[in-house]
Amino acid sequence: MPYLEEVLACVPTNAFAQLELSIFGPEMPAKFDAAVKAAGHSERNILVSSGSLSSLAEFHRVNPKYRTLWLGAGAAPAKKSGKPWNVARVIEKAKAAGVDGVCPPCAVAMQIGLTPEMADQVRAAGLDFRLFGVNSPDALVYAASVRASAFTTDCWQQSFEWAKALPDVEVVREFSRQ
Repeated sequence: MPYLEEVLACVPTNAFAQLELSIFGPEMPAKFDAAVKAAGHSERNILVSSGSLSSLAEFHRVNPKYRTLWLGAGAAPAKKSGKPWNVARVIEKAKAAGVDGVCPPCAVAMQIGLTPEMADQVRAAGLDFRLFGVNSPDALVYAASVRASAFTTDCWQQSFEWAKALPDVEVVREFSRQ
């Protein structure tokens, strides 16, 4: 597993990078920021993501200049409990943590019935709405139906072909911060 400094050294300074926090300690936010600066990057082209909302909240508290994305976004507990995704609670938790966006897993979002209206509520609250694990044409159709601003996939080459068949879907290969 490469160190953050090694990863950042391979990323062009004008490229966008989404970096997932898996382990979090008290010194990590300052070390993260130092590594980004040492590699010549800017917080404008870095998105910090994690499935741990508490880690993201602490990271944001120390480094509020970085955009943050909550992976999972409470979707797994909804699937496990059989209850609908509580969009108001997700928004409340995300806002309290200071994150910029939510990113539930696509397959779980489909199973729990996450609707376009729910995604609209997330966006209306000022949060970005993305999906991860968009790994089939049906999943891409679903991502387009909820108007996800971005998605991750294990099938990136195929996803370009799948997207060509969808109206009103634009494939963007670069990131712009709004």
